[in-house]
Amino acid sequence: MDELVTVPPAAGARIVHVSGEPGIGKTRLLDWLADRATERGMAVLRGSAAAFESEAPFAALSGALADRVAEDAPRVRARLGEQRCALLGLVFADFAVTPPPALLESERFRLHRALRDLIEVLAPRQGLALCLDDLHWADPATVEFLARLVRRPPRAPLLLALAYRPRQVPVRLADALHAADSRHLPLSPLSLSESAELLGVATEDLRLESWYRTGAGNPLYLQLLARSDSETVAPQRIDGPALVGAIAAELDRLPAFDRLVLAAAAVAGDRFDVDLVSELVPAPWPAVVAALDRLADADLLSTDADTIGMRHRHPMLRQAAHDTADPGWLSTAHRRAWQALTEREAPAAIRAHHVAQAAQPGEEPAIAVLLQAAEDSAVVSPAGCAHWLSVALRLIPDAQRDRRLRLLTWRARALSTAGRCHEAREALGAALNLVPADEPVEHATLVASAATLDRLLGHPERARELLLSELDGQADRPGPAAVLLLFELAVGGVLGGEFEDTDRWAAQALTAAHAQDDPAFVVAALSVRGCGDLAEGRVDTSAPEVVAEAVRLTDELTDAQLAGRLAAALWLGWWELFLDRFADAARHLERGLLVATATGQDQLVPHLRTGLGTAYTSMGRLGRAADCLADAVDGALLTGSDELAVTALCQRSWTESWLGNLDAATEFATRARELAGAGRGFFAATAAGMLALATHLSGDSAGCARELVADAGGDNLPRLDSTSRAGWFQLLAEAEVVAGNQEAAAEWAAKARMIADVLALPRKRAFAALAEAWAASPLDPDGAAVAAEQAAEQFAAIGDRVDQARALLLAGRCHAAAGSGEPATRLLATAEGVFASCGAEDFVRRVARARRRPGPRRAGAGPRVRDALTDRELTIALLVAAGHSNREVAARLFLSTRTVQAHLSSVYAKLGLTSRTALAGRVNQPE
Repeated sequence: MDELVTVPPAAGARIVHVSGEPGIGKTRLLDWLADRATERGMAVLRGSAAAFESEAPFAALSGALADRVAEDAPRVRARLGEQRCALLGLVFADFAVTPPPALLESERFRLHRALRDLIEVLAPRQGLALCLDDLHWADPATVEFLARLVRRPPRAPLLLALAYRPRQVPVRLADALHAADSRHLPLSPLSLSESAELLGVATEDLRLESWYRTGAGNPLYLQLLARSDSETVAPQRIDGPALVGAIAAELDRLPAFDRLVLAAAAVAGDRFDVDLVSELVPAPWPAVVAALDRLADADLLSTDADTIGMRHRHPMLRQAAHDTADPGWLSTAHRRAWQALTEREAPAAIRAHHVAQAAQPGEEPAIAVLLQAAEDSAVVSPAGCAHWLSVALRLIPDAQRDRRLRLLTWRARALSTAGRCHEAREALGAALNLVPADEPVEHATLVASAATLDRLLGHPERARELLLSELDGQADRPGPAAVLLLFELAVGGVLGGEFEDTDRWAAQALTAAHAQDDPAFVVAALSVRGCGDLAEGRVDTSAPEVVAEAVRLTDELTDAQLAGRLAAALWLGWWELFLDRFADAARHLERGLLVATATGQDQLVPHLRTGLGTAYTSMGRLGRAADCLADAVDGALLTGSDELAVTALCQRSWTESWLGNLDAATEFATRARELAGAGRGFFAATAAGMLALATHLSGDSAGCARELVADAGGDNLPRLDSTSRAGWFQLLAEAEVVAGNQEAAAEWAAKARMIADVLALPRKRAFAALAEAWAASPLDPDGAAVAAEQAAEQFAAIGDRVDQARALLLAGRCHAAAGSGEPATRLLATAEGVFASCGAEDFVRRVARARRRPGPRRAGAGPRVRDALTDRELTIALLVAAGHSNREVAARLFLSTRTVQAHLSSVYAKLGLTSRTALAGRVNQPE
């Protein structure tokens, strides 16, 4: 393991995670890693989670970093700037500002980014070892951040060492560690000889066999048994309760007063202030200090080198001291701690821990502390917020119906934001039971929220049945409650691909919205209905007038009116995207996002950002789109909604493909595909499409076509919505031409033209023209050039600049192949300029390669090497032609051997070659 702490990596981080049962030696191994890191000149920071403070946000992380942050605050502020430091002030007092920065719960990924940047700044050139122990007790905010950190480690010389119990580690952290590039060190029980070495006895010692049998090779248990010389029968499994019992037996031998002081220390905290312990024990201060000294001499407590206080030698010792104390005394001690910490103006979350242990039902001061703790943690730790609300609800009498209803609704929202949708659904169910029948709008609002969660949890039928049951019970139909329910039924239809249902329910919602004179709901219903029609392949001839009316109604709404019906901005924006009205879509989605953030309606923010990123990409504003979609992906992943995450990941993959970041595009599409899973229809097919695009641009065009057709359900791509099929057919035509299958390309082009004739929308027609250009390019370059130029004009007319440039690139190549040098040069220069203005640097390079060889091809010469291959394929081809093996190429380019072989297979297919010798001859011949 020395290699983990030898020379830190030049960039990036090393992650090691240690797992094992209680007492097995996880902390000791972290100590060893920390000592070795110190010897190598690395800075070392240590922190640990605690069993009794598992709801304090970022407790383990802040415990590790706080002192270093205080020392380096000026340098951190200079490096990170005021905005990111203000976010860090939510965790570290050194950067706290008044008022604190506005941050939506769904935007806490911004805090995670700031914390990651902080670690990069704190890591010195010689490296940083960050060791975090007992993460099975970590608070939800720490778990959420670490799961993100191990997936995207800091670009710094960092050793991140984490320790936890395997059966208790939070699933989110375990999944992230499993997916990350990390080293796992699972600890096993000691052997008999290792146990003898630990205890300092000979292997022949008769007591050793008894201790070993009873302790099952667990170091902590062995030491306890050796000290007590116990003959206890071995439990079935060495676990936490078994160890607590063994430790309690050891504590029984302590003097009564010392044991009382130890219990008070357990109440005070993992690291505790001596003065606080003194306030919990009815004895003079000197007597308490003397008892603490005796406990330290007995190796039950130790002085904390990092603070002026003390700490428990092992978490299990603290747990045993706390759990075996008299329950009545414990309640009193926690109440005293609450009072003492109130006088010290400690944060509400610290006081809330003691309140939860001591408060009585109906005790208003206790409820106030818990609600303050919930409010304080709402942004940085929604799961922590939900915990304190659940404790408060236990204290609030059932008679206070309105108050309980408000807190249950708040708790459901917090749980949903934390990605714990099952628990959020249960909380909404409890809230629904409190709403009387004479409040139909409030009840329908909760039903709509519950149906949304059912749909996100993969139960669309249950959501539909819930909405229909509620709708049947509406006496004043069509009233405001019915409008809401009808609209949610329509949304469920369009998201579930049930477009006939969408049309039916949206039509009824529209009628009801008109009856209620609710213009925002009119817009929302019109937009959802329009999206459903287009997805099904239906285009109403009156659509332009209907869209114009929806735009007029939206633009006349005040921000306050729009805030009450933000779905109007969201669905109008998506409808305009489907209609190829990208600038209008961006305008309405931008306004919706501003209103959502200003009014704290963070549940729609990831949806709005995904739509806005799509609009920006469609207009060629790729840098802005990438930033917007990065936020959309991070926000969607925090919600725990696979449906929303898949959509955001797909759009980001699409953007990264045009930017030329093909590895990133592949990564995002692959992750979307995994989240969509089998049988998810549209979502899985869309993810497959984005992966196919990245695959094609990476050089495997034949594989792109096979995968896309298979995942989209066959040649007609039935699993994909009608509005996107023309684009996918165009991609298939292009891929087949590149792969040398001109006949198949013509078939895909015909399908693109067929759907473009049905939908009669400008982008669909442009895609059909581009598909036809690709299909004609091998045999009729003159005709292909004309079709490609027409496609470029159509793309330009709607502001689709990336596709405009792609069409110009093809037109230029076709003119060159036909021997028309002047138009080829002109079109390629225009394409290069458009690509450059979009930030599509990989395509700029492709144009540059085409401009270097503008002349006609020699008959029968086959494709030029530099024209036919991607940059990566060309690099691999040149190295192979120079005599390097696949393994040598992989090492040189930091790729896997399998990836090199895949690219090489694509090179052979494109150039019509079958051997390395032929490749060497082809690469080295003049063109």
